[in-house]
Amino acid sequence: MASETKERVGIVGVGRMGLAMLKHLVKHGYPVTACDLDDKQRTKAREAGATTVKTPAEVARAADFVIIGVGYDDEVNAVVLGADGLLADLAPGSIIAVSSTAKPDTRTTRAGAGRGRARRTDLPRTFCC
Repeated sequence: MASETKERVGIVGVGRMGLAMLKHLVKHGYPVTACDLDDKQRTKAREAGATTVKTPAEVARAADFVIIGVGYDDEVNAVVLGADGLLADLAPGSIIAVSSTAKPDTRTTRAGAGRGRARRTDLPRTFCC
């Protein structure tokens, strides 16, 4: 029987929504690397079965598909474009899925910044529910 290799998933922002997605992914056998600014949320993610790191750049190094679960435009900007952001270490061909309340213009602009390195997709907030 051939073994199935699951994509490596990263989640930036493991609050209420991100943690729920993380739990479903782990339950179905996906290796998940997660980060959050809040130590308590990182602990919850680790207890749910994820590997936890402190920066989005570390998530980018460990994942093929990254879900951004932060709330607002400035947070999305920091996660993607910051010094320790996703684009610092994202491998070419990786996918960034934006599950955020960020404005469409912010999501489009961030996608342009990663052109040639990552594909971007939007995930509606109802994705995990």
